[in-house]
Amino acid sequence: MALADFRCITRFRVPFCDVDMLQHVNNASYVVWVETIRCLYFAEVLKESLAGTNGVILARLEVDYEQPLDYREEVVVGCRVSRIGRKSFDFEHEIWSETRQYVRLAASRQWSPMIIQPKRPS
Repeated sequence: MALADFRCITRFRVPFCDVDMLQHVNNASYVVWVETIRCLYFAEVLKESLAGTNGVILARLEVDYEQPLDYREEVVVGCRVSRIGRKSFDFEHEIWSETRQYVRLAASRQWSPMIIQPKRPS
């Protein structure tokens, strides 16, 4: 998919703290990156606060690791809503290496909306 197909993107260099003993980005870091851009999508595109009474829960996460990323590579993370259903919706993410010019990871996440009930004082 092309970068222009994503409503929200962010760019950065791979930090040292995300690199494992093999000198590649640790797989858990990719999940943190796509979660971070999802939060950015809510704030910048949807203009929704993550601290309100409406929220979402992760129902499914699927990640295809295409190629490893290395320390200090220039990275672009893209996020878009790819499906809106009756009870859930999907986000699609891609992570590109701008240094090497190809897709490194594709991820999709299914979310279910929920209403957060405030706790009553006892």
